[in-house]
Amino acid sequence: MCTGAPAVVVAVGHDALRRLILELLDQDRVAWQLHAVANRRDLAAAVSVAGPDLVVLTDESLDWCRELPAAFASQRVVVIGPAPDPAYERTAREAGAGAWLSTDQIGDDLILSMRRLLGCTHDHAQPAA
Repeated sequence: MCTGAPAVVVAVGHDALRRLILELLDQDRVAWQLHAVANRRDLAAAVSVAGPDLVVLTDESLDWCRELPAAFASQRVVVIGPAPDPAYERTAREAGAGAWLSTDQIGDDLILSMRRLLGCTHDHAQPAA
């Protein structure tokens, strides 16, 4: 799915981090349809309404898998953790996440991870002309 405008729910409680993610996606060459929620208790409703292709969220407890509607594939979730921690990444992936990043990887790897989950195999890194 490298064409069109993929819908993404960004469920990040920390205001500055949510704004950073939204700004990165807004500046990307892909025209992401962004739906942001600041409160994780709004995650299920946002996913049900937006029908997203991907969900990006922060989670330290890994409760996200219980908060998503059953019909949403957990492999379409990018989990952002607080620090690079192989054990946490392993746990996130065992819970079904399609990708995991630490907060210090967002600028370099978030969009790349999202494209991979969508099946984009070519590089969109060049800015639009």
